[in-house]
Amino acid sequence: MENEVDVIIIGGGPVGLVLASILGSRGIHCAVFDQRETTTTQPKCMVTNTRSMELLRTIGLADKLRTHKDGTPPDFPFNICWGMEPAKGPLFARMSYPSLRDVTERGLGGTKFSTKDSAELPVRLCQIFLEPLFREHAETYPTTNVMFGWRVEDIQQKEDHVEVTAVDINDESNTVTYRAKYAVGCDGATSKTRKLIGVKTQGQYKVDSYIGVFFESEELSKINKYGKAIINFIFTEKYIAGLVSLDCRKLYTLHMGIDDTSNAPGPDKILRMMIGADFDYRILDYNVWSGHLLIAEKYKVNNVFLAGDSAHLVNPLGGFGMNTGLGDAFDLAWKLDALLSGWGGKLLLDTYEVERHEAAEVVQAAVRTNVKNMKQLRRLPLYRLRTLFHVFPWLSSIGSTLIHMKKKHQFESQGLQLGFRYTKSPIIIPDGSTPPQVRVMRYTPNACPGSRAPHCILKDGSQLYIHFGNGFTVLNTSDDVQVQKDCELLVNAAKAVGNVPIKVFHVTDPTMRKLYEKNLTLIRPDQFICWRGDVIPELTGHSEAEAAEVIVRVVTGHRACPEEWKTKYAFKEERKSNTRRYLRVALLIHVVVVIVAGVLYYFK
Repeated sequence: MENEVDVIIIGGGPVGLVLASILGSRGIHCAVFDQRETTTTQPKCMVTNTRSMELLRTIGLADKLRTHKDGTPPDFPFNICWGMEPAKGPLFARMSYPSLRDVTERGLGGTKFSTKDSAELPVRLCQIFLEPLFREHAETYPTTNVMFGWRVEDIQQKEDHVEVTAVDINDESNTVTYRAKYAVGCDGATSKTRKLIGVKTQGQYKVDSYIGVFFESEELSKINKYGKAIINFIFTEKYIAGLVSLDCRKLYTLHMGIDDTSNAPGPDKILRMMIGADFDYRILDYNVWSGHLLIAEKYKVNNVFLAGDSAHLVNPLGGFGMNTGLGDAFDLAWKLDALLSGWGGKLLLDTYEVERHEAAEVVQAAVRTNVKNMKQLRRLPLYRLRTLFHVFPWLSSIGSTLIHMKKKHQFESQGLQLGFRYTKSPIIIPDGSTPPQVRVMRYTPNACPGSRAPHCILKDGSQLYIHFGNGFTVLNTSDDVQVQKDCELLVNAAKAVGNVPIKVFHVTDPTMRKLYEKNLTLIRPDQFICWRGDVIPELTGHSEAEAAEVIVRVVTGHRACPEEWKTKYAFKEERKSNTRRYLRVALLIHVVVVIVAGVLYYFK
């Protein structure tokens, strides 16, 4: 068939284009359909987080994002301000975060940025600039055909392939039918793919609603009394809004939370009300939108998959939407490659839904907390207390403390980004260890199976991740002769299973040995650990070589993990922390101290 490829991707947004690039980098033929004539003009996603940057680095995109001319300048601080009318004040709170230059040159960063935990830092590049970059990169691969201006009308699943029919949006009489082994729906919140394969979503619809104003102003930065900030949260008597600086120069979006969208003020009134002054601006777009917390009931129906917003919708508080979708793309890509290349087992593709559904659930739990915290802040009578804040400045520290306590969870999510672990995956082999709890704001480096391989700078100055291969990597931290033999057994097993791509990286580095704890660690193509041990584990009725082959067969989806290993090496549960209780007590003590100090000062 003339229009035959390996994978058809429906949707040319960030997730679809990155998936095309990953597949293209592996020599897989794919076609991308998108019903738009060009990339987005909507300023949606803003932050490509640390974990996503680690993944994008593997296909040569990280540096392109970091050096893009329309991104946040390297010397611009990531400050977040809270107050009323930036042109007038007062300022309630400032969450101070350093610029990326301060992080790399001065070692600043704290819990938001850490060069100790990752070689990558997040990048703020608006989606209107991000998508063209992703499209341009995808089109560099000769095996990738990106087709904008084509609307998918039908998906037919056959016994061993999928047929997709698309229509030229400029000539409805012009249709094409493509055939592929697999198809992936990356076509967003209103996914036609999801509807065509009969998948429903479950969760919370319309958890909150907003009015969005996209505008341009060179004057705003001059009249803003709060100083440099990537986001200003603005309180009025009735509303709270987030003013987001897109390029830290002249492009902005303002999103105002509103309960009744039917009686919403117009964009001009919103801007003047929120900023607190007349100023020069040009409105580029205006829309009403809602945030959802929805997950597709299925991520896979036969040979058609869902990824990104087609599979899960999250409120943007926390910036997890696109980043979770990019995780989908990298998880699915190596598994599709495995099947198409002949070394993946029949169980492998089913694990995509298991793993990424769990990822979406964990992300949505975090976002649900962010939404709850924002709604609680909306109820604070900060606007009505503005006069008191002017007369008694010390009172604002109470509001500041409350804001910090409620919003740090949204803006400091390194623990979730880097510490997320697959706990339900059948292609992860347990090792009897005690994995640390996944905490949104605090990352605990660990090499427990199911976790992302922790970052490390080796004694030669190189970064561990650059030594990983496109396939599996056996990390050997020992010089012991028996361990070397076990490495050979794993490599030979990979060949026997079906020429599974695998490389051995041998390094005796005390820092890394302490971090990874075991002699041998098996790392997947998406940088997650799937097995580790000091030696090949014993398995009743199997030789050491056969046990090594069982490991490879499990992690490539050819067989289930032996019950003997699941029982003998079951993970131990970490005792839950009382951190949250301590934080509440600390907050109460702080509030009491501030009030008492203020009263004593007043009557002094």
